[in-house]
Amino acid sequence: MKKRPMGIGLGILAVMCASYLGVSGYTAVLQERQKEESEAAKIYLTSGSPVIEIGYETETLAVDFVKNDSGGWERRDDSEFPVNSSRVDSLAAAAEKLEAVRSLGIAEDLEEYGLEKPAYRFTVKGEDGAEVTLYIGNETSGGEYYARKDGDNLVYTVGDALVTLAGDSLYDWIKLDELPNITSEDITEIRIERDGQTARFLGDEDGWPDEAAVSIAALSVDSCVDFNPSDEKMEEYGLDSQRLTLTYTYTSGDESGTVSLEVGAETEDGLYYYTKLENSKAVNLMLKASVDEILSALQF
Repeated sequence: MKKRPMGIGLGILAVMCASYLGVSGYTAVLQERQKEESEAAKIYLTSGSPVIEIGYETETLAVDFVKNDSGGWERRDDSEFPVNSSRVDSLAAAAEKLEAVRSLGIAEDLEEYGLEKPAYRFTVKGEDGAEVTLYIGNETSGGEYYARKDGDNLVYTVGDALVTLAGDSLYDWIKLDELPNITSEDITEIRIERDGQTARFLGDEDGWPDEAAVSIAALSVDSCVDFNPSDEKMEEYGLDSQRLTLTYTYTSGDESGTVSLEVGAETEDGLYYYTKLENSKAVNLMLKASVDEILSALQF
């Protein structure tokens, strides 16, 4: 049997490799071209530039947020309002490069799509200075929403992200007050005041109300219902001079502090108390059952 010269074998291998690389390279170019064509076919209603201002209006609510120098968000007309920046970040991300799912062309009757009197009016401004106003109308049978840009009657459908993230209340956008993350063993003193009476409990005394300390450590804010309310509203919440005040001190590792919680009236459904932390302008709701556990344990 004759042996094939090595040079011929290597030549064949080189040709095969070159062919493979050529086909592979062509496939990569084709895929990139298809990707570019697919992207070019998409319709975006916003510029894709990082959002620095965003707001929306409904029949009952108008909110407007601007990026501040620290990279967080604040309300345009109330810089003291403690904005939940992570939630605004999510809304801004959804609006930054908003893709139209479908284009329905020019609408002869905007009312048919709920765009004559739209449910939402979003305003989005990017770092590039481009500002877009979007109107969001009725929901489609597929869970999308009809939308159009201000200035023309071209109707599109968009996903539900903007509507889902938009809150029904201003207080959906507030950063809730937080209580310290402690255990019952960290609490060193409890003091409770109401109607001129004060009860004080120290952790090193016999009869220390451990059940009360456990309940205090588990307290949390459920939601916010008002910010910087008037004196009349404070009276309505039961947070005027007739309120009950629960104060406790704690030491947790290297951290020590005092929390003073004002407890007011019950809500109409009887599930919550109106409460306010000292030095906070927010009126919050706390579960009535959680507060009542403390009062019961303290026999107050």
